[in-house]
Amino acid sequence: MGKNDLTLDLVCGMQIMTDKAKATYTYNEKVYYFCGIGCLERFKNNPEKYVQREKEGRIKWEET
Repeated sequence: MGKNDLTLDLVCGMQIMTDKAKATYTYNEKVYYFCGIGCLERFKNNPEKYVQREKEGRIKWEET
């Protein structure tokens, strides 16, 4: 991902710009971006839960 790319916070589903993310976390060699520290902490407590939600398509981009 480059600067100014749009990504999804896997915890809350918010679309965020990578350069505006309040927190990042690397898990299984992939960088995840978060809207805030609360979402980061929830992800860190159970990363597989959120990664699995993404794989199963239970968290999706909202149309803007």
